[in-house]
Amino acid sequence: MPTTINQKGSALYFSLIVLSILLAVIFGVSTIIVVQLKTISEAGQSVISLYAADTGIEKALYDRKFVVFPTEIPPSSSEVLSNGAQYQTTIYQAGDPECPTTTAYWFCVESIGCLLYTSPSPRDLSTS
Repeated sequence: MPTTINQKGSALYFSLIVLSILLAVIFGVSTIIVVQLKTISEAGQSVISLYAADTGIEKALYDRKFVVFPTEIPPSSSEVLSNGAQYQTTIYQAGDPECPTTTAYWFCVESIGCLLYTSPSPRDLSTS
C-alpha cells in the first residue's frame, strides 16, 4: 500500500493522543486514591480521639465513685495515654449553665480527646 505525504506521522499523532488520554485517566485515578487514603487515615485518628475522650469520662466516673468523696466534684483533669492520645475532662454540677438540667440529675462530665503524636501535624480535637 503506497503512503502519501499526508499520511506520514499520523501513527505518531494517534499514539500521542492515546498516551495523553491514558495519562489523564491515571492522574485522575491516582488523585482519587490519595484523597481516599488520607480520609481513611484521618478516620482512624478520629476513632483514637473518640476513645481517648471516652477514657476520660470513664476515669472521671471511676474517680467520682471510688477515689473522692461523693459530695466533692473533682476539678478538671487531663492525662496523656500510652498511645499518644490525650483527654481533658471537666465536671459540672447539675444546674450549671454548661450542664443541661433535662438530662443531668447530679452532674455532667465533658471530655475532649485528641491525638497528639500524628504525622505531619496534630489533628483536631474530637469531643464526646
